[in-house]
Amino acid sequence: MYSIDDLRGALVFAERNASTAPQYSAFADAVNQAITDNLVGSGEAAQQQLTTPRNRTELAPPPEPAPAPIPSNLPAPPQGSPADSIPWVVPTMAIIAAILILAGIGSSIWRRVRR
Repeated sequence: MYSIDDLRGALVFAERNASTAPQYSAFADAVNQAITDNLVGSGEAAQQQLTTPRNRTELAPPPEPAPAPIPSNLPAPPQGSPADSIPWVVPTMAIIAAILILAGIGSSIWRRVRR
């Protein structure tokens, strides 16, 4: 036998998922009937218990504590803006890429002219 709180939790779950999976609506009906059967009192009192709004909060696991900072003996990186330290390789690669593009265009034109 499940407690009323467990059944209400299952009912909330079933009602949330009834739109995505039709079998949950039948499950919600069965849970609703089980809640009605387990409540004390007349049928009217049981229906009133089912329809009253409940402040149910879902339990989440407690947050993990933040790890303690690890002391480090490494030196800090030098301060400076990224524009001050562009590696020489980047402009060199850009020049090589431009030369290759121009060579490809030139060879395409050369082949069309030779035909």
